[in-house]
Amino acid sequence: MSESERQKAKEEAVLLALQNGVALVRRECTVYGMKIDGSTELISRSAAYENLWQDAKDALQNRFVGVHPLGLRPKVGLGVMVIKDGKVLMCKRKSSHGTGEWAWPGGHVEHVESFEQGSA
Repeated sequence: MSESERQKAKEEAVLLALQNGVALVRRECTVYGMKIDGSTELISRSAAYENLWQDAKDALQNRFVGVHPLGLRPKVGLGVMVIKDGKVLMCKRKSSHGTGEWAWPGGHVEHVESFEQGSA
């Protein structure tokens, strides 16, 4: 792999990570993803520096790019049950056909959020 190919793989890996709310941290031949809360998790390990960024890019693509033809990630739903004084909070949801359903409050969790963060 040439130096220009390595540089292109690095730029693509960094861009993909940033688009998904993760910064990349390299320690020798290991790449970690750092989240906004400061936690890190393994992205990839490589046997040699020559393959480091291509391996990281491949791992990020496997992680963040779904099988959807447009490259979209599936949404993860979240519902929160609120109970106070023996009563449960319910919401009437809007729907496209004009009728609403009763459900507890909820929505979607961003892919960089924990369930606790999404419910706050």
